[in-house]
Amino acid sequence: VIQLVLRRGLGLVGVGLAVGIVGAFGVTRLIQQQLYGVAPTDAITFTAVGLLFALVGSMACLVPGMRAARQDPVRALQTE
Repeated sequence: VIQLVLRRGLGLVGVGLAVGIVGAFGVTRLIQQQLYGVAPTDAITFTAVGLLFALVGSMACLVPGMRAARQDPVRALQTE
């Protein structure tokens, strides 16, 4: 159950990260003058933010997965 929830959730997190990184690279040209002390395409910043979002997304998927794993499957099917 946890694996199912994590697989679906992390798939969405991965798609969101990919779209976000591509969008961020596109927007850096527009906001280049507002960035102080950071290069517009700083690899360390992009990596750190991507890892942070992946960690938050995995925690957001893990909590409901653990909650679903604690439920009795027979009782869950009876209520459906």
